[in-house]
Amino acid sequence: MYKYFLLLFTAAVFSQNNGIATYKCSLNADKLKDKISNSKNTSMLKYKGVINSIVDNSEDIFFELKFNNNISHFSVIESLEKNKLNILKTHYARSKYYFDKTKNIKLKQIEAFGSLYLIDISGQKTIWKLTNEKK
Repeated sequence: MYKYFLLLFTAAVFSQNNGIATYKCSLNADKLKDKISNSKNTSMLKYKGVINSIVDNSEDIFFELKFNNNISHFSVIESLEKNKLNILKTHYARSKYYFDKTKNIKLKQIEAFGSLYLIDISGQKTIWKLTNEKK
């Protein structure tokens, strides 16, 4: 009896092709501050204090990939702190991505000028390289 249960349980686990993956995006503050300090750009040096303050107050952001056999959705996980200026979120997390394998449709949702826009990016080729790398 035990052998059959184990076999059925294993088959059920491996037959699922859906899930949620969470990604963390961090700003390498030390590297960025070194770049600013070593820069010969006078505008950057002029605002060095302001830039360093923004870098110091920037927090990690988390993204979520929800997927099943046919559809996937990639977006930022909204944090509870709305009042903080987060340079990572401002730059990277304004878009949401949708993919429908059955219809071969890729959409990018952006917010601009107070409106939401859906952009069909189906014609853009995406090359993925899957690794076990962790940073």
